[in-house]
Amino acid sequence: MSKTLEELEDDYWGEAEYDSYLVQTCHALRHKPIDQFSVEDLRIMIGQNIGLVHLLPPAMDVIRGNPFASGDFYDGDLLQSVLRCELVQSGESELTSDLKAICARFVETLDSQAYENLFGDDAPEKYGLSDISATALRQEEVKKLAGESPFSDCLLFLKTHGN
Repeated sequence: MSKTLEELEDDYWGEAEYDSYLVQTCHALRHKPIDQFSVEDLRIMIGQNIGLVHLLPPAMDVIRGNPFASGDFYDGDLLQSVLRCELVQSGESELTSDLKAICARFVETLDSQAYENLFGDDAPEKYGLSDISATALRQEEVKKLAGESPFSDCLLFLKTHGN
């Protein structure tokens, strides 16, 4: 899609009148062709509920390929922005079944992500931990991660939208 949001929406905002990074960036991104958007560009605009009809499809393409895709904040921040956007929250989005599958796949990585956070590429034995201790630590890390975005957003989405 080589068109800009301004062209697609036939809505020209003009120059930003407020001097903040976010406002300046959003105005500038309305002039940028959508096919040149970075993950961070998508995250910013979707997070501001701007151009959702046009930006959700390329964002979904990104997160289908990698739910951990990130802009400038943390792994999965694009997924979080999509899950929190007005169109998805209102239930008016046709993306629900796709998002459920993505979230389920993402949540299934909790245990491996917890293990990675705790031990990296090492075995727990390297730290002198028994299997029982390593399992207990991993379970605590899973609980911690489940309470953080984007895992918590996915869990809430799955809970809210059922099976």
